[in-house]
Amino acid sequence: MARAYIVDYGVGNIGSLQNMYKRVTGQLPELTTDLSNLEPGDRLMLPGVGNFGYAMQRLNELDLADPLRQLAQSGKVAMLGICLGAQLLLEGSEEAEEKGLGIIPGQCRKFDRAALPAELRIPHMGWTEVGCRNADHPLAQGQNDETRFYFVHSFRMMPELPEHALFTAHHGIEFCAGVCSNSVVGVQFHPEKSHRFGMQFLKSFANWEIQ
Repeated sequence: MARAYIVDYGVGNIGSLQNMYKRVTGQLPELTTDLSNLEPGDRLMLPGVGNFGYAMQRLNELDLADPLRQLAQSGKVAMLGICLGAQLLLEGSEEAEEKGLGIIPGQCRKFDRAALPAELRIPHMGWTEVGCRNADHPLAQGQNDETRFYFVHSFRMMPELPEHALFTAHHGIEFCAGVCSNSVVGVQFHPEKSHRFGMQFLKSFANWEIQ
């Protein structure tokens, strides 16, 4: 099985992600701030919770931003951004002035309170059904009409190109719940908190045969 790593930059729910990945694969992902040792086929996860600007500051302070961009461009590892980690894959967010990683063209925008029904709250929090724009994508395997994931977020990803939108969900409006580009995928939901649906997703990620 391919080696698995989690980017340890102090912005993320690392423990639960480690435990869920180990439960699914039998392998405990290694925490790392050194991306130079990754080999072709390795798995790399970028979790994240909190503020977009602070997270990018941490990546820049630890000299991780450019290595992440280079790994994404090389296509040699399978990369997974989770929640805020997925948003960081885009070019920026209206939450902060800091630029994102720019791996996937697009921006993050806050849900428009005025556009949502009165009973819906921001942040969007809880279990939500997730649909797929590309059922043939390896990380969509095992999904069906009952697939639901756990979300906690106030901002939504808005990829510039339709082909970069992999998953969708609804919170008053349809929003992009997952993005993809080559060997990189980012999901707004938390697979590590999504029980059997999250386990299936992480299993698909662990078995993803990247080109």
